[in-house]
Amino acid sequence: MKKSEEQDYAAMLRAAGFKATSGRKALLGVLCRIQHPLSIPEVAAETHLDEATVYRALEALSDAGVVQRVSIDRSRTHYELAGGDHHHHLVCD
Repeated sequence: MKKSEEQDYAAMLRAAGFKATSGRKALLGVLCRIQHPLSIPEVAAETHLDEATVYRALEALSDAGVVQRVSIDRSRTHYELAGGDHHHHLVCD
């Protein structure tokens, strides 16, 4: 992660009332880099954090409006960065 990106994620976290921990910055970095909704296991694999930690962090960030939950299928919730343009997620059956 570039220093400027790390500073941007830290500022985003602090503005939402969170400490800018390395784990939280890594979560935001993955969601920004991948640019499509990710499940908790996918985020955990990308960040090398355990799933419980990822779940707690994403739920807290979602409640604060930093990330948003996306229902792509009924088996699990996915997450993406909040904000940006309104868009839809299509799923082929």
